[in-house]
Amino acid sequence: MPSPNAKPKPVEKDLELLRSRLPDGVILEIGVVHNAMQKLCPEEQAMVAQAVASRRFEFSTARVLAHKVMLQLGHIEAPLFAHQDRSPAWPEGIVGSLSHSRKHCAALIANQHPQLLGLGVDIEDLRPLKPNLFDQILTPVELDMMQAALPEKQHATHVLTIFGIKEAIFKAMLLLGNHGLGFHAMEIDVLSDPSQPKVKALADLQQRLPLGCLPQVHHLKRNQVLLSVAVLEATKPITS
Repeated sequence: MPSPNAKPKPVEKDLELLRSRLPDGVILEIGVVHNAMQKLCPEEQAMVAQAVASRRFEFSTARVLAHKVMLQLGHIEAPLFAHQDRSPAWPEGIVGSLSHSRKHCAALIANQHPQLLGLGVDIEDLRPLKPNLFDQILTPVELDMMQAALPEKQHATHVLTIFGIKEAIFKAMLLLGNHGLGFHAMEIDVLSDPSQPKVKALADLQQRLPLGCLPQVHHLKRNQVLLSVAVLEATKPITS
């Protein structure tokens, strides 16, 4: 057992700093992928009964994290189903996002309120990325910024970082409409402050956002893992 006076590991300190920057009531949990099928209700087990083992482990780990957070938020245990695109079908009163890589899962969840428009989380294990994908993920401006600031050996990690941030933003846009949004709908500056990247919404994204609203992004890179969180809040309640 660790000593009660043991100092937190650097990754734990960084994760707690990221959590401290989230709005009140937004809860982030991460975990290591493992076989958690027995912790799911029969309806959830049935959703992936025919899937390969890796899919079952990723699914079950993420669902267990989601149930843990929803209980913290005061919601009763109930099956967490999925839409056709496999995104979670959150129960009424919940806003959330799940993500998994081969090794890790993340859940970002909060109780819904008028100013909270969306949440998105993406978790990636560092891996090689083919250069022919760079211009599909990065805009010309982002490519120029990367090439001017970073040596070539860092390019793949940089592109994967921006990929994860954009994926988190796509998820945060779910309730406002993210169908058809592409990687060139925004520009991300992760060089000025890697922990709090800046987002510039280009035309396709800007027209879907309430006036003055931009996703707030938080990012953490530690131990071969990239974690990106996007929070979309209105500056004032949205009325119909």
